[in-house]
Amino acid sequence: MPKNDDKPKLAIFDLGNVIFNIDWEPMFEAWSLYSGVPAKMLKEKGKSDEKIEQFERNDISSEDFLRHINTMLGIELSHDEFCNGWNAIFMEANEEVCSLLPGLKNRMQLVAYTNTNEIHAAVWSERYADILQHFDEIFISSKIGLRKPEPEGFQHVLKQRGVAAYECVFFDDFEANIKGAEQLGIKAVLVDTPSKVRQALRQMGIDDF
Repeated sequence: MPKNDDKPKLAIFDLGNVIFNIDWEPMFEAWSLYSGVPAKMLKEKGKSDEKIEQFERNDISSEDFLRHINTMLGIELSHDEFCNGWNAIFMEANEEVCSLLPGLKNRMQLVAYTNTNEIHAAVWSERYADILQHFDEIFISSKIGLRKPEPEGFQHVLKQRGVAAYECVFFDDFEANIKGAEQLGIKAVLVDTPSKVRQALRQMGIDDF
């Protein structure tokens, strides 16, 4: 049986609001400029639903997703207008967390696992390339056809990296994803403040990097 104080062999990091920050307000503001509909109204109409999850698994095309957004919001964005707003969400990198990555890479396997779509992935993979180079592998939901918190997604990551669940630590900002990982026996840490990452690592005896 694994010991509670066993140090992890694999660290899995979410990207959005863990490695880099995300703000959805600029998206609605951009779409408001294009459509003439107040951003507040667009925000009230906009909601996360099964279409977004399908887009993040690559089950529907970007064209189908755009049609869904236009229908949901009652506007008529062009593809370029949609993308300009859709990609306006990416903010500054989380320096407190990112500063830990070079040292962690020398201690364990380091991967990212993110629920995302092909349009977003094309942007963040370039914008944060200097940070993402520290990861041994990046698991993208729209490429593997699985998303958090589905157990199959976590199992895919563990299998690809050759690590058991109890040998892994997972950092994410979304409670449902944390619970999904914990159900598989993965040590999971809710990152509601950047300092939680370092605190958790220290509790696992990892503080000399």
